[in-house]
Parts: sequence; C-alpha cells; structure tokens
Amino acid sequence: MWLKLFFLLLYFIVLFMLARIFEAVVWYETGMFATQLVDPVTLSYKKLKTILECRGLGYSGLAEKKDVRELVEKSGKDRGWSVCEAALRILDTHIM
Repeated sequence: MWLKLFFLLLYFIVLFMLARIFEAVVWYETGMFATQLVDPVTLSYKKLKTILECRGLGYSGLAEKKDVRELVEKSGKDRGWSVCEAALRILDTHIM
C-alpha cells in the first residue's frame, strides 16, 4: 500500500517538474511565461472565437468583435489559462 502511494506521489512530482521545465523553455524562447495575461483588445476576431471555443462557450449570437471581446474578458475573470489559450499566446508572439 505504501509503495503504491510512494509511486503515485513520485509520478505527480515528475509531472510537476516536467511542466516547470516546459514553461522554462517557453520563457527562454519567447521571453514571457505562458501564464501571462493576454490583452483581448489586440487579438483578432478569429483568435477571440478560438479562446471562447477553448473555454467551451458559444458565440453564435455575437456578430461584432466588441461583443466577443467582452465575453472573453468576462469569462476569463478568476480563471487560469487553458492549454489552448497558452498555445495561442505563444503562436502570437512567434508570428510578430
């Protein structure tokens, strides 16, 4: 029983360390952490819709970029980044 708990704890420690290593690699390549906030005003309409899709929210009734941006801002409060949003941020910095 204790051996299983030890291996489970070891597994989580290894996952945590790998996540920190990957985040350090992203920081080294881009100069910013993947968890930094993104400014919805600077994103394109397509990227805003992708963020809403990543969060599992619908945007079918929103025709204007302003409405989509407001929904992204409201849905992002008190919430961490998803992997999809972090990838968008990284891609955005590599393109510029």
